[in-house]
Amino acid sequence: MTAGNTGLSFGDGQSINGVRFAWRDGDFEKVNGINVSFWLPSKEPSGEVNGISLGLVAPAAKRMRGLSCGLGGVVAGETMEGINIGGLGLVSQGGLIGVNLAGLGLVSQRSLIGLNVAGLGQVSQGSVTGINLAGLGQVSQGNQIGINFAGLGLVSQRALTGISLASLGIVSKGDVTGITVAGLGFVTEGSFLGCAVAGLGIVSKGSLTGLNLAGLAAVSQGEMMGFNLAGVGLITQENLTGVSLTLGMARSEGNIIGISFAGYRLKAPEITGLNLSIAWTESYRMTGFSFAAYNRTYGVQQGLVVGIFNHAEGLRGVQIGLLNYVENNPPWARILPIINANF
Repeated sequence: MTAGNTGLSFGDGQSINGVRFAWRDGDFEKVNGINVSFWLPSKEPSGEVNGISLGLVAPAAKRMRGLSCGLGGVVAGETMEGINIGGLGLVSQGGLIGVNLAGLGLVSQRSLIGLNVAGLGQVSQGSVTGINLAGLGQVSQGNQIGINFAGLGLVSQRALTGISLASLGIVSKGDVTGITVAGLGFVTEGSFLGCAVAGLGIVSKGSLTGLNLAGLAAVSQGEMMGFNLAGVGLITQENLTGVSLTLGMARSEGNIIGISFAGYRLKAPEITGLNLSIAWTESYRMTGFSFAAYNRTYGVQQGLVVGIFNHAEGLRGVQIGLLNYVENNPPWARILPIINANF
């Protein structure tokens, strides 16, 4: 019922401008208009739909542009672009671009771009860009950029950029930039720049820069810079710089620089700035002010320390405490109560 490939068509094999009805999508060339099917596709999706694809179960085509909607799902062999709605799922062997809504899952073999909402999970073999919401989890093999929310967990095999929230955990194998909030843990194999909040722990194989808040511990193999707060520990293999606060231990294999407070212990080769610890401060070189029950400097202390027992091998400053021990002082002044000094 066509005239010059325009009109109403039934079945396979057509290239049509108009409306096509088929029991199931199979072998057709192109539909510019409306494509309607009622059952699962009979073979690998073929053809192209520019317009509206409707399916009682799952409309399918190689390329779909426009509005695609299936009560069960929608399947594309290459790309799906536009507004795509699947009662259960959306599956594309290529990219998913536009507004993509699925009751259960979104699966793309390439990029996922736009507004993407899945009741359970979202999986992309390529990059993900836009606003992404998943009831359980999000997994991307490429970069993930935008606003990302997952009910349980979010995993990116490369960089993660933007605002990312997950009730359990966030894991990235690349650099992370932006605001990251995880109910339990946040782990990156790259560096982090921005604001990171985790109920239990933050772990980075690179640097941590910005505002870093962890319920238990923040651990970095690179530098930790900015405002750092952790319930039990701040640990880095390089410098700890900025404002660093913990009820437990702050330890750096590099230097601690800035304003630091530890309920139990501050430890680094060199500590510089304003440093407060209820129990113990330990370094090879201390410059600035330190307050702790026990201040131990294996090298040179420069500045002022206040505590119960203060011990420095070399002193260029003042010690105030019940007992003050300075090894480079003359014998009569090495161990003194209340105050000791060397300039």
